[in-house]
Amino acid sequence: MALQSSGAIKLSEIQTEFGGSNPISLSEYYAADVGVPASGEISIADFYGTSSALNVTVTQAIYTSGTSSIYYGYFINGSVSPTSIFGYDIIYIYRRYSTSTTDSAFWLYLDGASVPSNLFTSIQVQTSSGFAELLASSASTSQLSTARYWTWTEADFASTADYNNFITEWDGTGDVIVKVYA
Repeated sequence: MALQSSGAIKLSEIQTEFGGSNPISLSEYYAADVGVPASGEISIADFYGTSSALNVTVTQAIYTSGTSSIYYGYFINGSVSPTSIFGYDIIYIYRRYSTSTTDSAFWLYLDGASVPSNLFTSIQVQTSSGFAELLASSASTSQLSTARYWTWTEADFASTADYNNFITEWDGTGDVIVKVYA
């Protein structure tokens, strides 16, 4: 999981989070996470709150399906980078808004006939106030013939505020980050 957000961080803690060799050198961790420099001066303070999670950038778009659903994120249009999670291609990653129930849910679809349900332990979705953690174990998941999907509803968010901040951020415009933890 992520390194602490304040206090002293040891070089060994950075190595535990990101791997690396001995002797430990900060230069082996350039661009290790968002906010850590890719070159030049680097300091231990650059590692506050960082993690070895796979960061997926979703360039959002909006897709409307008839009168029943609106998709915000990567669904039919939009884009993702990288395009796979732990070896499985991302088919969709989005917030689905149901016009009939006025509820939103977070969905992730990965390509493959046998994607393991325990491929990851948790994800963090960007919200308007930071990130909200969603546990893989709390998702509804199903293996289809050529893909597996996971979905999380309001009840899976830690708080109503996290859920509402997720809705605010996933509005179909701009980039959002999803952090995936093995």
